[in-house]
Amino acid sequence: MQPYLVARGSWLVLGCLLASSSACDRDPPTDAADPVAPEQPLTEAAADRSPAASPSGEPKPDPTRSPAPTPSPNPSPTPSPTPSPTNPAPAGTTVPLAPAPMSREEPEPRVLPAPPLAYTLFAEAPIKQGPRPTLVQRSAKRNGIIDEEKWFERNHLELPTWDLPPSPSGTKAMAAMRAKLGAPPLPLVPAPTPKNPLPPEIPTTFQGEEIVEAIRGPGCSIAIYRLGYSRDHHRVVIRDDAGESLGALDFSAYGHVPGDGGHGRQEIAWAQVQDGVLFVSTRHMGYASDTGGLNAFITAIEPATGEVLWRSEPLVSNSHNFLVRDGWVITGYGFTAEPDFLFVLDGKTGEVVQRIKVKSGPEVILEKDGVIHVRTYDRDYRFEAKTK
Repeated sequence: MQPYLVARGSWLVLGCLLASSSACDRDPPTDAADPVAPEQPLTEAAADRSPAASPSGEPKPDPTRSPAPTPSPNPSPTPSPTPSPTNPAPAGTTVPLAPAPMSREEPEPRVLPAPPLAYTLFAEAPIKQGPRPTLVQRSAKRNGIIDEEKWFERNHLELPTWDLPPSPSGTKAMAAMRAKLGAPPLPLVPAPTPKNPLPPEIPTTFQGEEIVEAIRGPGCSIAIYRLGYSRDHHRVVIRDDAGESLGALDFSAYGHVPGDGGHGRQEIAWAQVQDGVLFVSTRHMGYASDTGGLNAFITAIEPATGEVLWRSEPLVSNSHNFLVRDGWVITGYGFTAEPDFLFVLDGKTGEVVQRIKVKSGPEVILEKDGVIHVRTYDRDYRFEAKTK
């Protein structure tokens, strides 16, 4: 939420309406109660009282000043200064209004068709790729399950995301629930100052849908939107650092598969970009049997056209995030009593090139100083990526 600026006088409002938009961006004017009067030439009476005047009443010449220019016999009219908050137009003057700045139009999202439900390679992703890594476990220890914040702090880790403002629909839903239960409204408490505030170039809504994740990519942002609490209407908008759209995609057809009874329980979990290719994961946080084993995919897409380059095999990615590292994708899957694994995928083709058994389902995967940290439900792992 952006703070609103309050004018200290009605002249400021009038000045901003009459002036160009750039004039309102200048330094704050001096207090209207104590304006600085423009320098005025001395009148004849004032000259008589001036100590610089000669006995005859004529001003004494000042050797430090240049002589005044001789006026032209046909002087051209002096243009009137542009009105501004510090120099308002005289009463009765008609000033053309400056054109209002144009707001950025929302891109129309490209509706993607239903995806394949098995590993499929349409075309290799055009990304740069380093040597194939092999993950080697260096340590593993139990965690406190609810001590995730301390894990981030202890290892100096941070998800590449921006902090989102409070959800309007969530606030309204909470207020409605408390009213239904007869509970008093919650007191208004100032929101804490965000550590990574959402940039103004990323809108909090897109076609009426609220933002649920804002991911920092290399030279871009990836915003994920949804409609209310529905998990079947997802939009992904990729923008450059100036806020211009690089692609807007509608993943509604990815929300459900034939095995889930049409309930649309799958959601977009995470996305990243490398070399202009969008990698996105879709998941259902439940048993694999709920979807007939057809969920938790990663898909590589050309964002400007919506062209699918490849889709991974199922049950490889239901972790909160995945890591795109030098052209290779490190991700994880697991749920309750199901087998839990860490995977390495070829970023060009989507093939699984390494599968590592872990004790519980991977949740967060981040790299710091060459160490790959993997937070699972009840274990903290450290891996090293070795290359031949």
